[in-house]
Amino acid sequence: MNINDFKYAWRFTDKNHAEFSSKELCDIKIIGSGETRTKWDKIVKADVFERSSFIQSIVAMTAPVFISDCGWGDIQAEHKTKQIISEYFKENNVTNIALLYDNNTALQTSVALFCERWSDFFYPNDSIVIALDSGFMIYYEDILYGAYR
Repeated sequence: MNINDFKYAWRFTDKNHAEFSSKELCDIKIIGSGETRTKWDKIVKADVFERSSFIQSIVAMTAPVFISDCGWGDIQAEHKTKQIISEYFKENNVTNIALLYDNNTALQTSVALFCERWSDFFYPNDSIVIALDSGFMIYYEDILYGAYR
């Protein structure tokens, strides 16, 4: 699938948002809806995202918090978030990640590109599952939750 056919292509191709270079765009693989649903179901283990016990623990504020304020929009805070994420991925030998925007929409990219441009992959009010080589994280309203295996 071409990036321009991706539901959120504007996040990476529109000069009013984040205009990725051709090289950066080549580092993004759009994941088909079938594979996305498989990944989604494996992580959330529920047909409806909001019914999963993990999401319930986020809403109840009992889920482990990895980064309590990603600092979206604050250059220093965004840089700190980038460093924390980069160090975590390096320590845990994570090489690729998949970002699941919903149960049909996902992309895969390298850790290097994600860490460099993390704030361009999602926005403060997004709810995104970040599937790692082993485990996952949840980005929800500018908070990054857990790193589950």
